[in-house]
Amino acid sequence: MATKKKTPRTKKPKAPKAKQGYLADDMAPPSIPALDQASENYYETMMDRVVLSKEEDQMKTALIELLRKHNLCRYEYDDKIVMLSEKSNVKIKKAPKPVGDDPNEHAEE
Repeated sequence: MATKKKTPRTKKPKAPKAKQGYLADDMAPPSIPALDQASENYYETMMDRVVLSKEEDQMKTALIELLRKHNLCRYEYDDKIVMLSEKSNVKIKKAPKPVGDDPNEHAEE
């Protein structure tokens, strides 16, 4: 028996619903300029972070691909250590300073 293929339905864009106004002027929420400004600053910073997060994901993927290309799970450069986990995640940490490299440290005599 032949089955008829269903064509996917396209969703129609819905018009935004009109918001009901306040019943009386004294029922409206208070307007606090300092709170408005702080909220706006936070929102802008949050949106900047979203953009940076996308860039970070792209850079992280490129780093993981390079580590795999060179068959490395650990890579050290400058004063940082890059480690690739089994779950395809990468972490970068500052390398600990070797003992005796601190010029302010005096050798015990």
